[in-house]
Amino acid sequence: MIRQQSVSNSLQNDPYRVRCNDKHHTFCVRFVKGSNIMTRKNFVSMILGAIGGVLFALGMCMGLLPQWHAFGWGVTTGVIGLMMLIAIPFVRRAMSGRPVFTPLRGRTVAVTALAVAGALVLGVGMCMTMIWDMLVPGVVVGLAGIVMLLALIPLCKGLKD
Repeated sequence: MIRQQSVSNSLQNDPYRVRCNDKHHTFCVRFVKGSNIMTRKNFVSMILGAIGGVLFALGMCMGLLPQWHAFGWGVTTGVIGLMMLIAIPFVRRAMSGRPVFTPLRGRTVAVTALAVAGALVLGVGMCMTMIWDMLVPGVVVGLAGIVMLLALIPLCKGLKD
């Protein structure tokens, strides 16, 4: 036989608690308000990100694989996907009721420049490895790009004790 444990007063008065009683089990679960609901801006961001990512990846494949003979269409598809991905933060700000454009700060420009440089260095390392048959230098350059991208985490989130 399972012993039933008493529930503390804080949980008994909690409006987000769901209690289930049956003959064999008694349990309490606390839900955080709104934790299991997807907001409209998150749904729109998810859809834009998925479609934009697929279009960008497909465009890159079309443009970079010579067997497909679709360089022009690939560039067009990739640019459309990239524009959708770039639009996501602006759409989220507009749906949150905040101004879409804010004044640029030096920190924002520096973080963006580091992100672009890290992505480019990682891409050059991948090209050196896969296309130009320079395995060891390509891996070294690719790792340098990964380190640059990893440096974005403490720059954006900060370091705490």
